[in-house]
Amino acid sequence: MILLHGWGAHPGAWQRQVEEFGKRGIGGGGKGPQALSPSPKPPPPIPYRGLGENVGARLAVPGIGKNVEQPPPVEAAGEGACSTSPGPLLNIFTATIPSWTPDWLADYLRNFSLSETIIVGWSLGGMLLVETLATRGALPAAHLVLVGVAPVFCRRPDHPWGQPPGAVRAMRRALRSDSGKVLRDFAARCLAPGEETYRPEVAGLFSGGGPESDLARGLDYLLNADLRPLLPKLAGAVTIVQGEQDRIVAVAQARHLQEHLPGSTLWLLPGAGHLPFWTQAGAFNRILHDIINGNF
Repeated sequence: MILLHGWGAHPGAWQRQVEEFGKRGIGGGGKGPQALSPSPKPPPPIPYRGLGENVGARLAVPGIGKNVEQPPPVEAAGEGACSTSPGPLLNIFTATIPSWTPDWLADYLRNFSLSETIIVGWSLGGMLLVETLATRGALPAAHLVLVGVAPVFCRRPDHPWGQPPGAVRAMRRALRSDSGKVLRDFAARCLAPGEETYRPEVAGLFSGGGPESDLARGLDYLLNADLRPLLPKLAGAVTIVQGEQDRIVAVAQARHLQEHLPGSTLWLLPGAGHLPFWTQAGAFNRILHDIINGNF
């Protein structure tokens, strides 16, 4: 399973998924942290606070319910955990995206057998994933999970649900004087009303955004990309996860994806903002459990 972060963030944004699947396995039957498990031909590991890029987990296969309105509690786990539950090996890769270009991502994905890979793309990472798979001739993944992904990030006359282009341009200009403040303000907007208690820890997820030039190129992508013509070219199973209170990507954006990706599944998480994998990790992880266990 590959986890792709969004603009201004770093792979540590997926820490709660690494903890969940590394410690407990898919069915929650793990016996605690063990050693990291190797995988064939992995890209070079990029550690985050001791969490390696490749984390092995044994999968258990009991049925997992689909009610995401009652998420289980999120448990802490040891770094780089591997469950001892029986079953096939799941390798988790939390890639650092150094360049917001489909060429880079296409090269990265060539390290994997995509027919056996679940790819989770959040926000800008999910947009880049859609473009790459639709335009670079890649084989379809076993399953795509698009989290807070917009087919068009900035509003247009024929697509009124995006962000005002002027607001994104203002962020780009502000990077020159104080990129840290731009990231802090964006992190705060990623939280829905009622999620304010997460603000201190969420701010840390956006401290690894890279040089100002990389941040600016990411905003340029958001200003210019229009993925709508590419949606019919996207093959394979797709699950869309969307926070109902997302202030970055509106629910209408997720509905547009669902309408133009035949057979896709849309999960709306009540009360969640743009970071449902962090603020509602139990509900989000349960969706991943179902996907891995083949329930979708």
